[in-house]
Amino acid sequence: MSIITEELLKKLRVGDAALDFFNKAGLIGMTFEELRKVEGDHDSIFYYVRDAVFNKPKVKLDNKGRVVQSISGSGVLREFSYSKEDYTIAITRSFSEVDIATLYYNDKLKTLIRGDRVMKYHYNSEGLLIRIERNTEDDTYLYYNEQGLLRKEEHYDGDVTYYYNSKGLLCEENLYGVCENHYEYEFYKERLVSVAVNGSVILTIPNKESL
Repeated sequence: MSIITEELLKKLRVGDAALDFFNKAGLIGMTFEELRKVEGDHDSIFYYVRDAVFNKPKVKLDNKGRVVQSISGSGVLREFSYSKEDYTIAITRSFSEVDIATLYYNDKLKTLIRGDRVMKYHYNSEGLLIRIERNTEDDTYLYYNEQGLLRKEEHYDGDVTYYYNSKGLLCEENLYGVCENHYEYEFYKERLVSVAVNGSVILTIPNKESL
């Protein structure tokens, strides 16, 4: 019986935010069959991950075990080519758009070239992204709280701030000083069973007893 694990999600390259959400929502350790019974809004981070789990990308590897081609469940084609040191990757997306990415030794993104846009990524000693440097517009700066959760993004046209509850779950996003999204969570015996954004439920997780 297949189980949802952190290792599986990392192999599917779902990203740190999605992995963190699955941990806090208690979805790690679920079976595939249990995961199918969870209902989520199509635009939610949950749906993105579930789509990745059930529509695993078709992947082609080279003789070094590196991904050279992937086709997502929704049919998006990506082709990858590598420099001799493996730290530069050319990603050809559908419609022949090409991104050139360079990586640090720990696989964190260093630079990304997309058309005439060049973005450079800077991290602190804890590996958290703190600055995105751009050639086409002003830089973005990111700030975190003591728990390592993103609390503010400084953009050239204004700030985005984030607020969390005592469980470390996002409860409010403020865009330029105005509440853009308000999150509410319902728990059953310490287990998260629903998530609502601005009053609309986007995720419903059945109680263990009903799975």
